[in-house]
Amino acid sequence: MINVGKAALYLSAIISAVLLVAIPYVAKDRRRTDAVRACYWWLIGVFGALTAAILVLLGAFIAKDFSFQYVAGYSSADMAVQYRMAALWAGHEGSLLLWAWMLAGFAAAIAALKLKNPDQLDTYALAVINDVQLFLLAILVFAADPFVASAPGTTAGQGINPLLMHWAMVIHPPTLFLGYAGLTIPFAYAMATAWVRDPSSKWLDHSQRWSIFAWLLLSIGIFLGALWAYVVLGWGGFWGWDPVENASFLPWLTATAMLHSFTVYKRRDAFKLWSLSLATVSFLLVVMATFITRGGFIQSVHTFAPNNLMVWLFSGFIILVAILAGQLISSRYQLFQGREQLTSLLSKEFMYFFNNVVLLAGAIILLGATIAPVFGGPALKPASYNTIAIPIGLIYLIALGLCPVLAWRKTDVARMKQYLLWPGAVTILSAVPLFLYWQKLRDLVVSVDPTVETRPLEPLGYIGLLAAVFTFVAALELFYFGAKQKAKRSKRSWLAALGSLFVENRSQAGGYTTHLGVAVIVAGLVGSMIFTVDINDTITNRKGAQLEIPGYSLRLVGVKTSDSPAETVETGQFDLVDAKTKKVIKRLEPSNVVHKTGPSAGQNSRNVDIEYQAFQDVFIIFGGTNPDKTITLEVKINPLIMFVWIGSGILVLGMVIAYWPRRKKKAAA
Repeated sequence: MINVGKAALYLSAIISAVLLVAIPYVAKDRRRTDAVRACYWWLIGVFGALTAAILVLLGAFIAKDFSFQYVAGYSSADMAVQYRMAALWAGHEGSLLLWAWMLAGFAAAIAALKLKNPDQLDTYALAVINDVQLFLLAILVFAADPFVASAPGTTAGQGINPLLMHWAMVIHPPTLFLGYAGLTIPFAYAMATAWVRDPSSKWLDHSQRWSIFAWLLLSIGIFLGALWAYVVLGWGGFWGWDPVENASFLPWLTATAMLHSFTVYKRRDAFKLWSLSLATVSFLLVVMATFITRGGFIQSVHTFAPNNLMVWLFSGFIILVAILAGQLISSRYQLFQGREQLTSLLSKEFMYFFNNVVLLAGAIILLGATIAPVFGGPALKPASYNTIAIPIGLIYLIALGLCPVLAWRKTDVARMKQYLLWPGAVTILSAVPLFLYWQKLRDLVVSVDPTVETRPLEPLGYIGLLAAVFTFVAALELFYFGAKQKAKRSKRSWLAALGSLFVENRSQAGGYTTHLGVAVIVAGLVGSMIFTVDINDTITNRKGAQLEIPGYSLRLVGVKTSDSPAETVETGQFDLVDAKTKKVIKRLEPSNVVHKTGPSAGQNSRNVDIEYQAFQDVFIIFGGTNPDKTITLEVKINPLIMFVWIGSGILVLGMVIAYWPRRKKKAAA
């Protein structure tokens, strides 16, 4: 089967190499529709060949076929089948094959949809996608072939890090890669429209839904990665500004700006160069994300082993694409001059411009901080990242609340006051309760560590809560006024008009919903990143011993030990007791695991236990028993972290609403 997989991989690479020349050649002549269709069919064939290749490798993982070197390196016979399947993307070779397969799937889908009526714009876009696809296939063939035989006599596999055996890690990498592959589509169409000298919004009509889909999957992938880090890694947080985490966030920032630019492009015939440039930058940052993860030249808990060849290949590809794309866009500068009319600060145009500047500046700062250690610069700590990111985030959040209430070109001040009345009033009314809550959070932190009183981010925490309330209410008000206007026009009830927003105006309703989600997320980030309480202590290893934490007591019930050939597990049993009522809230059972086999042999991992609450989590990390008959514990109280998960769900829901296909109107009889 190794040879079958290798043959399928090599066949796809050969076809893609031929199409590298064939597609641009036939695209020049609009009369060669049959030849163009043939190229489209061959692109579909590449997807078929790569599907065969990936099925061979997946089948080898399922069948525990350790004659594959890659299977032996990333799985073992005792792994559950879902984790053996997920091991497909655990290493360089499999993850690149997955990315190439997904990209080929996008190309095949576009080719199949356009097969009846080939269009020159689509053909050139598919040429660009094929170029990227060929780059990935060349790496697979010459530098990261997953179809290599194991040494003779190999009958067992090494397995993977036990921390990766979690349901979120089964879904997280594929969704992230779908987002990465999907962001190739707007880049391809941007290059195609520049090449054919068409400054109209036609390329957006062809690529915008693919772009939204890619952004949606990238968002889900980032969310799942954060959730996995929170419940599995055992350090009490969900985002540590690790280089690989940053790498996935970079294209998300620029793709968000890109989608907003698309709106202005289509509605105002402006931001054309912004759209072309952001599509290009987003793609380059996707490649950069892969480069950071697979190059191994930046220290991270998520990176693969160092690979100098990967470093050279990806860095060369990034430089080549940046030069060629930059040259093409600059040569079309005059043609793609839009009708930018930033005549007023109180206009949608200016706010969209401000949105782009903030997001792009944030991406540049984050990229610089991430790669600075490579060039001898300092490696920033999470606290330093927070100091930079939180002010930028708050500025963006306030702009997000203001933008929808502004008009194109110039906003009538009286109209703006009408829209801002309720958000402003609710924010003012909530100022005192939020101040008291902010003071409570601050006192909570100070009660554990008095040295944090002068932290500069604490005042921003209060401002952030106010900004979240303002933006949330402003988004709700958009639903109210949108339904009110719709009810007046259609002579329906307000409630019926509100429902019709989600049917007839899905992009609008979805956008408002994502704004709600962002506001909720920011409230969660304020609490969980600024006001986290961290307690490290030991208690006596005897029943009834207690650790006092703000608002609770953690009472030891006992410690259980289980031993197996693969691992030794110590599980601490604790009752979380309410400090006021003295009632037991929950039995918590965190554990400390010492691994004996596999790539993690001799290493410890922690299975945490969490008491989830609406306004805070109590996070327990069990460090195990000590020779002096004590137990090591770490307890974190994470305020408002539930808002991060809820807000992420609302944000994804908003994009699903915006992406959902419109119902086709029935033709009149």
